[in-house]
Amino acid sequence: MDHEPGEAAARAAVMLLDSIMCSGEEDAIRRVVEAIDELEAERAATDASVLAARIAAIWSMVGEIHPEMARLASRYRDQGATSG
Repeated sequence: MDHEPGEAAARAAVMLLDSIMCSGEEDAIRRVVEAIDELEAERAATDASVLAARIAAIWSMVGEIHPEMARLASRYRDQGATSG
């Protein structure tokens, strides 16, 4: 079964999150995956500022599921801004 690269990454993220999250979080994880899939499907036809807002919304969803992951992502973003 062939999948698009973005879909494969989203599925890998679900597997990772699924392994560290309780099963009660599955619906929230599925919503994140759906949002990523929608973003990928519409990426070419979407304005950069809209993409940035949608990515930020997805990270917010991830942060609600896994605050530590969101904290780490924020740290990496901040490091990239100061080293560039």
